[in-house]
Amino acid sequence: MKSIINFWIVIFILLFCSCADWLNVNPQTEIKESELFKDEAGFKSALTGVYIMMADENLYGMNMSFYLPELLAQHWYYTSSTGDILYRLSTYDFKTEESDESLIADIWICYYKAIAQLNNILDFLDRSDAVFEYGNDKIIKGEALGLRAFLHFELFRLFAPHPSGNNLQEKTIPYMTSMTRNINELTSIEASKVIEYVEQDLNSAEVLLAEADPILKYTNNQLNSFTGSTRPKDDWQMCRQSRFNYYAILATKARFYHWIGNKEKAMDYAQKVIDSGKFSLTDNTSYSTGGSLVFLEENIFNVVNPDHQDIVKGLFIETHHRLKQTSDNVNVAFETSMNPDDIRARIDRYWTDSPDDGYLSFLKYCESSKETIKAANKIPLIRLSEMYLILMELKPLDEAVSYFYYYRVSRLMNSVLDNNFEDEDTRMLRIEKEYRKEFFGEGQMFYFYKRLNYPAFSWPSDFVLSSTELYTIPKPDAQLNYEFD
Repeated sequence: MKSIINFWIVIFILLFCSCADWLNVNPQTEIKESELFKDEAGFKSALTGVYIMMADENLYGMNMSFYLPELLAQHWYYTSSTGDILYRLSTYDFKTEESDESLIADIWICYYKAIAQLNNILDFLDRSDAVFEYGNDKIIKGEALGLRAFLHFELFRLFAPHPSGNNLQEKTIPYMTSMTRNINELTSIEASKVIEYVEQDLNSAEVLLAEADPILKYTNNQLNSFTGSTRPKDDWQMCRQSRFNYYAILATKARFYHWIGNKEKAMDYAQKVIDSGKFSLTDNTSYSTGGSLVFLEENIFNVVNPDHQDIVKGLFIETHHRLKQTSDNVNVAFETSMNPDDIRARIDRYWTDSPDDGYLSFLKYCESSKETIKAANKIPLIRLSEMYLILMELKPLDEAVSYFYYYRVSRLMNSVLDNNFEDEDTRMLRIEKEYRKEFFGEGQMFYFYKRLNYPAFSWPSDFVLSSTELYTIPKPDAQLNYEFD
């Protein structure tokens, strides 16, 4: 086969590398597929290329973490006088300027390019004569299938209406299960089929990684350290929190079933992740003595971008930074009058004074001269705290409060908040506030609102959606033109 891979492929070198720089590798381009997939190393390199694409600024390095979904959730300060892309996206205006449409198109294309590469890996893996050691063929296939489900589910959350009994037959997004080179010629399928395919891929991935994933045999500390003898024989199997590991599958299932309204399965998988003991909620001690602003010990799955500081510094901490908030809004969001000791709200942790304009700068992803906790250059995609919040929302009130208590203590929040689980209304108000505080800059607040179909937001000021249809982001024109020709 003489076709060419049309994006960056990396030479994967992990020997003597640490988890902090394991993706800081030199890329190659235009490697013939038949040459790339002739051995185990080629499959490893191709899969690593997908993780690099996911960490790029077009996806989770910026656009799909702290940028687009956070603007939609009203998390960044803007004024009507600015008239720029921040204002337009924050007010759900996707069509006024070509740059806004281009942003959406770039997100769409990058997701499907990553999915196309996963399908390429799976296709070649199924007919490969390559020799794999240490169960790596099962790990590669499990990760590829899991990532295919994860990325399609992310597209589904963004571009499709929230699934309900009334719209399960509505066409939503394409689900790619084979290699397709022209990603503009994809056909959207019914929501029910997308749900079926996501579940099928996750189930298959779970079986494979249950057998082969090193995270089931070693602790995360052992997998994140390249010293000592108690670790996998193959260094490629290290740093499982930055790979789509077995527990990332379980956590994605919890999020997925929560999204489609299967409460029992959502609770079951969230509980399995918590009960595994593989991850722990960050508290003030772990935060201060080696953790980071992205709460690494509770990261179930993150992506790594060694150049992330080049992306974030101009947006958050340099003079005239673009993404910011007012101190009044931050104090309300983080309830600082009630929770001055909250480990997320303390000065120079998540927030610090701006050097030039009186607004607050956001530090979660940044190096800061005022804070001894350095940036990890990792973007969390699923964290343990989400599993707690799922159970806090879905369990009976008398059971849910115990999960809230454990979560609250880890964050050093005021004990009076326990009274916020007296009835359903106060519970949901509390959970809304915790999603905002917990996932600020990670892109999850928008999906909280969309999942529950909120008609209005209460923070930072009343923002009423003109229609809940605004939750469905418009697909790129190129895709629509193909579908409706």
